[in-house]
Amino acid sequence: MSVADINREKLNAIRNSLAKNQEYQFSDTLKSVFDPKGQSQTVDPIWLMHLCIHTDNPVIKPIMSKRSKSNEPMPNISTQEQNDPMEEDLPDLVPLIESMSIFTGPSSQIQTQVKLESLESLINLPHAQLKAATSFIDMPSWEDEVTADLLKLITKAENIPGVNAAYLTYSATYPKIISLKSNVPRILMSSIQQLANDKGKCVIDGLLVPLLFQSELGKPQCEVINKTISELAPSQRLMLLKTVLSDGESYFALNTTLLSSNNRNYLRPWTDPVFQILSTILSTQPLVPFDKTLLFDLVQPLQTIVQSNPKDKGSMQLLLLLTSKYAQTIIEFDSISLIEDICQSSTMFLKRSVLSQLASIKKKLSF
Repeated sequence: MSVADINREKLNAIRNSLAKNQEYQFSDTLKSVFDPKGQSQTVDPIWLMHLCIHTDNPVIKPIMSKRSKSNEPMPNISTQEQNDPMEEDLPDLVPLIESMSIFTGPSSQIQTQVKLESLESLINLPHAQLKAATSFIDMPSWEDEVTADLLKLITKAENIPGVNAAYLTYSATYPKIISLKSNVPRILMSSIQQLANDKGKCVIDGLLVPLLFQSELGKPQCEVINKTISELAPSQRLMLLKTVLSDGESYFALNTTLLSSNNRNYLRPWTDPVFQILSTILSTQPLVPFDKTLLFDLVQPLQTIVQSNPKDKGSMQLLLLLTSKYAQTIIEFDSISLIEDICQSSTMFLKRSVLSQLASIKKKLSF
């Protein structure tokens, strides 16, 4: 099926969807939707995909009137006189989309220069065109070497908008990572880490948060998350820590570009993978900066967990990490008593190590 056929099917689906709406009428042809006095302009493919009507465009003016208000017939324009708006929008993208089809084959057969030119053209697209193009590109079936090359180009790109970098990261890596049943390929993991080291925010938005709140957090997925966290800057790990502690609320209140808070998983009650992720965030150097609110947002859930399950191991391991690496923070925000109370509720042997750390902290206070 050609791109034009796919586009035509999408338009037919849109027409059928609108035709079922009893409140509004839609012309027999898409051309009559636009102001007949306006100039012929290309139509934003995102409008076509999501049925969003932009009324602030001075040239393209959708006309959809309620039947109860007007029974005037819409202009009858023959199908032969119409131009397919999707075909008008995408002609410049068709060669690029078709050039990407070779990436599903063995990467050794692809000329390096051809590959890099195609990937660079994709990276340089404006956001609307990028989303339109990637909807026709089977990026999950790309060879890992090609995906790694794309991530390297994103890493090197100086002027790529953050939203584009995140969108490309998501499209190229997320479907691959969630399908893994064993360890992530080294070449793919290495390129993800390099990108995280240079442009950590796009990896958080495009891969880590989707994995946390949309995947099953299996062993391969947690491996990717933990290895990537180690490459993030402290401020980025702090943002990720707040995201986990708030069960995503702090993140989704500000970021809805890729994911919707209406269709996601939740991390609570915390499982072993979540404890491991928290441990990685907290133990990676340089350490994340705590304030009082954040410290208690971490410690108080641990208290609740231990009170309901005195044998919980993950909570005590996290407390041991806190008392050994964040002693000054514990002193500053006067949380020694709270941690001691948690230890009293625990029946795990680890509590002795935590109490020993607290004793050392108290000894420092006496000097």
